[in-house]
Amino acid sequence: WALEMLMDYLIYWGNSGTGTIGLFTVNSPTAWSSIGSSMSVLYTDAASTGTAGQNMYKLFAAAIRSFLNNTYNKVTKVRVGMSPLAYNLFSSVNYSNVYNPQSSLKTFMDNFMAGETESGQTPDIEIFPEPLFSANSTFNPLMTDYMVISAPEIGTGPESAPQPLIRFGAPLMDFVYPVIPGQFMTQYRMLRRVAGVYAPWAPAVQVYTGFGI
Repeated sequence: WALEMLMDYLIYWGNSGTGTIGLFTVNSPTAWSSIGSSMSVLYTDAASTGTAGQNMYKLFAAAIRSFLNNTYNKVTKVRVGMSPLAYNLFSSVNYSNVYNPQSSLKTFMDNFMAGETESGQTPDIEIFPEPLFSANSTFNPLMTDYMVISAPEIGTGPESAPQPLIRFGAPLMDFVYPVIPGQFMTQYRMLRRVAGVYAPWAPAVQVYTGFGI
């Protein structure tokens, strides 16, 4: 469990002391306030008027549209990780209290067409909650949470053959060795050697701070 958590931390934050690159260090994080209000603020301010879901949808769609514009609509997959608080708001608040009872997330997945590729298909967009992105948590002492938009693949060549954009190097995943060699009933340790994130094309990663709170 400790190794898995530390590896997740390195994937996101990296380690400046060892020169390990993480998703948060591929590009400097952007404050969500440059896009608009956070999901929690929108929910608090607009819940009584029934427009919170619409505002969430518009801002999130603008961020995804900007990401696809920067990648020239060539990406075949888009992964969006957000804090559980942001995910729960985005997936439960009605798009409209008057016209549409479905959540903003459901509306986005049904209606989003801005990322249509030249083959007439939309990219595969996955939205998931990530506890490590939560504000004021074990690995994130800040009062703002994180959201990461990434494209693990891109279409290349005339046929848009998928090629990887983001890799996490791990030359040695599991190595078990005794603490004191030759001793009977001794404890064992597990070693894992990782090289960090390899993301040669910067537009494939976009990090925001303060999306949920």
